[in-house]
Amino acid sequence: MKKILLMVTLLFNSIIFAELKINPNNMFISEEIMGGISRNIKISTDTIRLKNLEGIDKFRFKILGLDDNFEELDSGKGEKSFSLNSFILSSPNSRVDNKNNIIDSFSSELFLKASISIMIRGNSKLSGNYRKKMTLLIESQSLGKKDFKTVDIYININIVKSLRLSTSELDLGKAIQGEKLSSKNGSDGILEIDGEKNKEIVVSYPSIIQIYNSNNSKLDVNLYTHDLEKINDEYKGALDNNGKLKVLFSGEVKNTKKTQPGYYKGSFTIKVRYD
Repeated sequence: MKKILLMVTLLFNSIIFAELKINPNNMFISEEIMGGISRNIKISTDTIRLKNLEGIDKFRFKILGLDDNFEELDSGKGEKSFSLNSFILSSPNSRVDNKNNIIDSFSSELFLKASISIMIRGNSKLSGNYRKKMTLLIESQSLGKKDFKTVDIYININIVKSLRLSTSELDLGKAIQGEKLSSKNGSDGILEIDGEKNKEIVVSYPSIIQIYNSNNSKLDVNLYTHDLEKINDEYKGALDNNGKLKVLFSGEVKNTKKTQPGYYKGSFTIKVRYD
């Protein structure tokens, strides 16, 4: 009996894909806003890049931390004045289905951005730094193997205490026709500013105003202050460690020779903002 030797050659094909990469892994977004009024803020992240996508035709994603939990950095206490309205992913080179949390129709690389909408309810006492952490989890599946990548997104919102202003009147005193009127003979006007401690502020006010008597005769009053530094057409100062600043405003009328007798009064507007 003849022996028959059978030889079989098996061919193996293997495909090795490079490891999925995502950059960056962490993002830090900071916003500074004025407290005291309700507002909706929109925040956009930097670009998130995924590469080595060979063998992957679709991603699923999930956002962790979709809640209203914002914590004050100093105390760690939660703050109820924040509401997370939306978290939307977009891409210039793929299709993003935010309803079903699917990303597809991409090529060798994928670029993503997130747009986040946050409502902050008005609260005159709300100030300080508040942080929220969110995590974008992206899942891929290639040849039956699942892979997960994450990006931690830290949102920091600094609520600056709203400015509060109070004033007292400027008095130019009394004078005989021809004499100079000046707050040195009466009293300086006072502007008291209450706001965020150690913050720089910018003040603007007119250098000349008009005041009138009952017959509508007018006087030109020169205004000035020594408590602020003049820079161009504005004035700058800084609040102290308690968030306060007092500014004295002086005034004078140099020539009253042709002035009709009477009681003169008027007003002017002072504008204050954070620098």
